[in-house]
Amino acid sequence: MLTDAVCWDVSLLRKVFIVVPLTYLLPYAMNMGTEGVFLAEPVSNVIGGSACFLTMLITVLPELKRMEQNG
Repeated sequence: MLTDAVCWDVSLLRKVFIVVPLTYLLPYAMNMGTEGVFLAEPVSNVIGGSACFLTMLITVLPELKRMEQNG
């Protein structure tokens, strides 16, 4: 299905743009050592989930309000 392909693409982009930089930043910049490497994945999940939530608020909420006004 097309939606499955899109989900895979988004997941891979999240890995490339969020997890990989966090894997390098947390151990060195935050002086977390190996713990920073293991925390990169959950931190990226929080960032990705927050981005999805905000995107949904920005795109869906105005549409729902418009539909409610039109009855």
